Amino acid sequence: MNSSFVTLAQLLICTDGITGRKKLQKMVHILQCQGVDFGFDFRLALYGAYSSALSSQVEELVEFGLIDESPGSAGGYPTSSFVARERLINALTTLQESQIPAWSEFAKRLNEKSSRELEGISTVLYLAKAGLTGEALKVQFQAIKPHLSGDFEAAEAYVSDLSAA
Repeated sequence: MNSSFVTLAQLLICTDGITGRKKLQKMVHILQCQGVDFGFDFRLALYGAYSSALSSQVEELVEFGLIDESPGSAGGYPTSSFVARERLINALTTLQESQIPAWSEFAKRLNEKSSRELEGISTVLYLAKAGLTGEALKVQFQAIKPHLSGDFEAAEAYVSDLSAA
């Protein structure tokens, strides 16, 4: 198995599931920016950083019956919830990858945040990685995320706290 499978499986297990494709994408992007090796490439899309390879990996896990995808809602919008099945837990045990990762508590804290908050944080991280700082980062953020312009300071502060930790 590849490392993206193992790391994604560990994420779904340690968080007891994630509600929303957007939320899952942002959580993986943020964790990866903090050094967790998922191995996915991200590009900037309508809702922030997006990885088609991550989306494909999730679809495969559903298709193989390793995770459940069930309809739900978040913020009044229809979405999907992703929860690890016993087969996935058993697969990690077989691969001797069942230990709780060091980043699990951070992942749980991210999972408590809204998709909107994660979109802001993920976008700040993406733009910072592209070399933007200060006012240039703020201007670009507001240009591509006008619906989140009021969330910029909180997202930037969160990213600053991550950098300081």
